[in-house]
Amino acid sequence: RGNTGWVNKQDLGNEPVLVIYFIDVGQGESTFLVTPARKKILVDGGTGDRAFRFLSWKYRLDQLNETSPIIIDLLLLTHADEDHIGGLIDVISSPKIKIKKIIHSGLAVYKNGVFDERLGNLKKHHGKQFITNSHNAIEELNDSSLSGNFLRWKKAVIADQNVQYCAVDSSSGNINVDDPDITVEVLGPKVNILES
Repeated sequence: RGNTGWVNKQDLGNEPVLVIYFIDVGQGESTFLVTPARKKILVDGGTGDRAFRFLSWKYRLDQLNETSPIIIDLLLLTHADEDHIGGLIDVISSPKIKIKKIIHSGLAVYKNGVFDERLGNLKKHHGKQFITNSHNAIEELNDSSLSGNFLRWKKAVIADQNVQYCAVDSSSGNINVDDPDITVEVLGPKVNILES
């Protein structure tokens, strides 16, 4: 912005392409995609406000009013560690950003001592350990058992009353992002039905 540059005309095309931004969030990860049909997908948010600052810069949020926010069609939370979920709280809480749908792994992060592990209770089966706690709707979770960061996440999600929020796993198949050129395939978590 504010600089002059040149592109060879023959290098330009008429077809929109998939655009991927790997956002520098320091510790953790955050990726922003814009599909050929101009659907916006945000995967994780790192810690702090760097993902939000990237979106603010990209879409000039300082120049938008709250009646015409930018739309994030899909927010994907791979897992709820601080360096993936922390930066999403600012994104969800902004009145200049509207999230249509959130998909997540079904795993919350709990306070120490509430369950066997911070992700929930464990069950051993044939020498392997499995987490037995999961959620689909955010309202299913008890505030007093959640870690401080996950509780902030829950409150931000609930404050946006119109956002869809659902868990996915390897049996969910492909996620529809309303772009025929893009397929989002869910590879995990892998759910196992354990026999008693």
